[in-house]
Amino acid sequence: AAANYAAGMFPLRCAELRGSALASSADGCACGCCSRRRRHRRHLTVYTAATTGEVDGGDVADGGADAESAEADSAVLKEENEFQALGVDPLFLPGLDKIGIHTPSDIQAAAVPAVLSGGNVAIQSYTGSGKTLAFLLPAMSSMIARAERLYNGGAKEVPLQLLVVAPSQELAMQIVRVAQGLLPDQHRGLVQQCIGGANPRYQEQRLLENKPLMVVGTPGRIAELVRGAVLRLHECPMLVLDEADQLLAPAFSEDMAHINSHCGKRLREPRQTVLVSATLSESVLLRSARWCPSPRYVTPASSAAPSVPPPPPAHAA
Repeated sequence: AAANYAAGMFPLRCAELRGSALASSADGCACGCCSRRRRHRRHLTVYTAATTGEVDGGDVADGGADAESAEADSAVLKEENEFQALGVDPLFLPGLDKIGIHTPSDIQAAAVPAVLSGGNVAIQSYTGSGKTLAFLLPAMSSMIARAERLYNGGAKEVPLQLLVVAPSQELAMQIVRVAQGLLPDQHRGLVQQCIGGANPRYQEQRLLENKPLMVVGTPGRIAELVRGAVLRLHECPMLVLDEADQLLAPAFSEDMAHINSHCGKRLREPRQTVLVSATLSESVLLRSARWCPSPRYVTPASSAAPSVPPPPPAHAA
């Protein structure tokens, strides 16, 4: 399993080769991983190249390239760079392009830098505003950066870097689809789903074989895997609670307490916790303070005013 893990993680060692640097340096990579990644990022290379009339694949068209096409390429470059300017890892730009997202929504523009800052964050935004990407993009960017540092520093295994908990199987599955869609195809195993209603033995086997960097699941199944010592959270530095208001329900209380007490337990620094919901009332923020003390409160930048009170002061937690 360790060998499989190393083979799967090795391409991350080449992740510093961004944009056009990836194309110029990939041939020198002995593992060949960069050339595979380049196939998923060729259009990113085109966007960052300075040559007028460059087309996908590295060929250069005649100098009389269509002006509208050049203008469109320029627009795409500007839009893609809006995500990069926020701090999103360029690794995810091709995935965003595939689903036609080139410009951050209001909540994404507000939440991405807040989450990347490393502190606790409470994100409130309405359904359909793009709040799933608002937490996934920065959380996964941090995940990749930490994994690269650990692996390049000589770590034989990198522990779980990101845990996302959702109150329902359907929501967890949706988050997994979005997260895997952001990754190159050969790295989708870095994200694993652990939900109730699915075969627990299969999920255990996948955890042991893939050693994912990110797990998304429901409280009951995650707590079950933690109790069975299959899923180890003690060194996980980041916890995201989607639809946090629903996770406060009594039915989840025991499992959530178990997850909260184990996640990041052995870290030198406090773990980062992100609350996400369409409704973060003062009551919800107070009750969730045991999971996420003193969070930075984030709403869409376009909102005239938040629909709920700001988070309680630190002493109220």
